[in-house]
Amino acid sequence: MRKTFAVIAAIALASTGARAQDIDALKMSLNDSRLVPRDAAAIGFVSRLGKCLAVRAKANILAFEPRSAKSNSGLIELTLSDVGCGSFRDNTRYSSIYLRGPIAEAYLGRLGAQKKMTKSELRIYAEPSAEQLKNMPSDVRTDVVLVSMGACVDKADHSGTLRIFDTEVGSHDETEAFRTITPALSGCVPPGVQLSFSKFELRGYLAEGAFRNAVQSMSAGRS
Repeated sequence: MRKTFAVIAAIALASTGARAQDIDALKMSLNDSRLVPRDAAAIGFVSRLGKCLAVRAKANILAFEPRSAKSNSGLIELTLSDVGCGSFRDNTRYSSIYLRGPIAEAYLGRLGAQKKMTKSELRIYAEPSAEQLKNMPSDVRTDVVLVSMGACVDKADHSGTLRIFDTEVGSHDETEAFRTITPALSGCVPPGVQLSFSKFELRGYLAEGAFRNAVQSMSAGRS
């Protein structure tokens, strides 16, 4: 049974000899984008953790804009949830924001396999208007634009996008699969946007964009 964030954090901190007032510091750390998984082992761990949490915690994180306050706090709660997806020490090594892509990929895979999903898991945030986008915090706006880019790539080369998710994260096969979507990616990059993120992050944007396309297609089919 899932515990609340406060209870989980307090127990975890107590077990490491830390004081209860350090909970806020822990939350800030898990929300720190500098704690990036960079090497192959770290990337593989974060990818597996996100996919495990997607299955066991059934989160509705994708209902909130990436890097928004609700998304970030929900991801922190997931990181500290007691659902058997890893240890407190391991799960808190990297920022929780990097779990969002693997969660999206796991949900996309379940849709593709026609596995039953809850309404909560299928919730996605509404596509913002130009005015709403302009008024978002810069980091939220950037990630919303990049998820839209991922959706664009999926529409332009759906089979190529899915091929990426058939590969192990950080593998040679993944690199080759990324090369096949280069034309679609080039046509979907918004003007003035510099692609200065890792393949792991790009894979996450593609996964969430493809998942959003799939959910929207399902919704259109019901109407």
